[in-house]
This record gives sequence, C-alpha cells and structure tokens, in this order.
Amino acid sequence: MKNFLNDFLVSLAVERGLSQKTLLSYSSDVRLFFKKNHTDVITEESLMQFFSLLHFLQYDSHSIYRIWISMRLFVRYLYREHVIAEDPMTTWSAPKIEEKIPLVLSQEEVDALLQLTKNSRDKAILECLYGSGLRASELCALNICDVGEKALFVRGKGNKERLVPIADSTIVHIDTYLSQREDKMKGDNLPLFITNRHRRISRRSVWLLVKKIAMASNIQNKSKISPHSLRHAFATHLLEGGADLRVIQEFLGHSNISSTDRYTHISRGYMQEIFRERHPRELFSVEKREIFSDFL
Repeated sequence: MKNFLNDFLVSLAVERGLSQKTLLSYSSDVRLFFKKNHTDVITEESLMQFFSLLHFLQYDSHSIYRIWISMRLFVRYLYREHVIAEDPMTTWSAPKIEEKIPLVLSQEEVDALLQLTKNSRDKAILECLYGSGLRASELCALNICDVGEKALFVRGKGNKERLVPIADSTIVHIDTYLSQREDKMKGDNLPLFITNRHRRISRRSVWLLVKKIAMASNIQNKSKISPHSLRHAFATHLLEGGADLRVIQEFLGHSNISSTDRYTHISRGYMQEIFRERHPRELFSVEKREIFSDFL
C-alpha cells in the first residue's frame, strides 16, 4: 500500500491543486497509519485499531479529525483505483471535534501587552496582529508595498487575497519602525518585517516574540497567549462593539461562516447583558422581579 502513496499525492496535486504544505500533511498522516499499525494492509479492523490507538495516546481531537480525513481520501483513492476490493470507511462518520473555548483577551490586557513592547518593530508587529486580525503567517508574508493608507493587502490561506482595514495607530507604528530600521535589502517586494540579520521574519520568531512579551505581563493564563490570541481578540472586540459577523468573516478571510464562530466567542456576561437589555420576555421578567422582590 505504501507504494501507492506517492501516486495518491500526485492525484491530489493535479485534481485539487493543493499546496506542497498540505500534501506533506496528508503524507505524514498516512505514513503514521503504517508506522503505528506495523502493517501494510488496510482493513476496517486495522483502521479501527489505529484510531483507537490515537485516542489512547490522547491525540488532540483536531489532529484525529485531520488524520481521519487523510485516511478517508487515501482509502477512497485505493478503492477507485481497484487496489482494494471494498471501501472499509464508506459507512464511517467523521469523528467529533471537541470545541474548546479559546482564551479571550480583554482590551485592557491587549493594551498591557502593547505597553510592554518597547521595540518599534515588535510594537508594529503586535499592532498588526491585533489591529488587523492577521494570522502569523500572513504577517510574515507582508511586503512594504502591501501597506496602504487605509488597508493592508493580505495573502491568506490557499493564496486567497483580501484587503483588511488598518488602524491609524498601526500605521503610526509601522512608519516609526520603517524610519528607524537599517535596510540592507534591495529589489522589489521588500518584506515589511525583517530580523536583525535583514531576513524576512519567520512564524516561529513571531510566536517567540508574543510569548516573551506575554510572560513578562501580569495577565492570567499568560502561558496560553500566542499570536492567534491577538487575532481572536480582534474578532471578539469587533463583535462586542456591534460589528456584523459577516463583516468579521471578511476581515478574517474565512471562506465559511462557521469558522468565524470559533473566533468570535462572546463572554457569557456580555451575552446576558444584551439579553436583559433587548429581549422583551426578559424585560417582563425584570418588572415582575421588581414587583415581587419582597417575596424572593
């Protein structure tokens, strides 16, 4: 079966136009099956043993779901190519993903992180992550020419391009950083954020930067703060400010509105506040509570 893996990846590249990174992910997932199962045979039993093992090893539900998708596509390819006589996963349902409530930074906590950032480049990076809700990979891919007066030209997942509004404060910090940096790079499409060695900044560098600043703060659960926490705060604070979910979806570059739901978690207290202020039945119950308060 391993011999068909390369043909499977080629078919995905041709038929679906998937990126090299995505193909490597599929390849890694399928190879994991052969490694953990110590078998070259794909049957319903061997697949069940494999996924049971992943649960036993406490793999994250998102990882199990991704591996399930990879194996489902590979098995379907083998069946289509008549390598196997039947599809053992044809009646299987996709595993459920455990939705964890992500860490939600308050506006005060975001301000605290920004105040701890003294370096002009680092402050501009945090401003972009929070001010425009960028992914770390999108921030690293920014070029100087992508910065406009009112928007950023962003290249997202799947090479999808979008314009994202940019805050005035972000523009100020970017201008300050560019005026101070010693740029030895030449040519077109110069990267916006570079390292001390005058190379384009990496996702790992951005991750380490945010971690370092977070750990220096007094924020609760600071060890859980990452660049994505600022993207999530961007969406959450927009929603709490009254922005439409569809607009936030466009800002974040999500193709599916369900993806936006995960990033725009609203605090329970805020939801209760809106309910009490807006819902007619809740207004009625408030009046009743005031009337019968002496008996409660």
